[in-house]
Amino acid sequence: MRVLKKRRPKRLEDKPTSRCRKWQLILSVDDGSGPRDTTRTFRGTFTRAVEATDDFADEMEGTVVTSGTPVPEYVEAWIEMRRRRKLVASRTSQTDEEKLACVKLNWKHRAIGSITADDVNDLFVAAMEGRTPSGRPWSERSVIRMATSMNAMFTYAAGRGHVSPNPMDGATPPRPGYKTHGKAMPESMMDSLLAQLDYSKRMHRAVALAVGAGLRESEVARIEWPDVIDYEARVNGACERDGSDKEPKNCCARVVPLDEGIYDGLDANRGDGRVVGVLPHSISTWWSKHAAGFGCAGYTFHDLRRSFVTRLARHDVNESTAMEISGIKSPDTIHGIYTQVSRDMTRAAIRKAFSRA
Repeated sequence: MRVLKKRRPKRLEDKPTSRCRKWQLILSVDDGSGPRDTTRTFRGTFTRAVEATDDFADEMEGTVVTSGTPVPEYVEAWIEMRRRRKLVASRTSQTDEEKLACVKLNWKHRAIGSITADDVNDLFVAAMEGRTPSGRPWSERSVIRMATSMNAMFTYAAGRGHVSPNPMDGATPPRPGYKTHGKAMPESMMDSLLAQLDYSKRMHRAVALAVGAGLRESEVARIEWPDVIDYEARVNGACERDGSDKEPKNCCARVVPLDEGIYDGLDANRGDGRVVGVLPHSISTWWSKHAAGFGCAGYTFHDLRRSFVTRLARHDVNESTAMEISGIKSPDTIHGIYTQVSRDMTRAAIRKAFSRA
């Protein structure tokens, strides 16, 4: 049976939504004989009724999980559920599948409801010792990414009563042995790069939006000419790897002010449709071949965004403002991955702190 649509839970009591505790769950389904509605009564809050509708849909499609479901089966059902509901980007779903393969391997005879915080900590150690699908030890970075996927899955499981308590609450993922990924350009290199751009060329426009506005590769591929207006770039969406539309990362639709030189260059070459209009990976592939020609050898396309965020920090831009402009949701992310602290920045901080001493 295929679920065509999940409808908003219907109140079965003459009370406001916040006080109603009896609901009718409604699904539009197709069992091969045509669309029809199927219903179920549920008691609880509206929020729980919405969650129960999701569970009802899983049951109708043959995906039923409980606390006694074996971990490998639970992992597969959870990944498939997120794909079907389009809760995450396809690349995120693929990464979850890769990392959770280690979970399936180590807990293949365990039920999801039996997992404890000690089990989770033991799994982190096992992965770094080489009990992985490839048989090779995983780096701290890989284990941390696995922990991210596990946290999302166990949060879902805890919300539906499949685990209690959530084993991730008492787990301790390894601390990264690195502070940052990639690197940020000096401001002089950024300015030199911008000065070399020919805005009549779409790949040059892609570079300008990354280094001058901090847009992600997937956002650069998706932005359209009507989104670039009044010295601003309006980021309303992004592209999947296959070119299909998706929400911007962290659902951070935002408006990014543009420097006059960048905006004027874009505006003078304004066209129809998308500003760049190629697949995301085509942009990074092109940049890897031409970076040296711009004097930027060794810098990835994502380093252009990193350079933009670091430049904001160098000029004492308020952290909340920097996060709003760049679409970064977590302070840990902006500190640990994007903001590159240079020796010049630390020296300037000391000079500023002791200037009156």
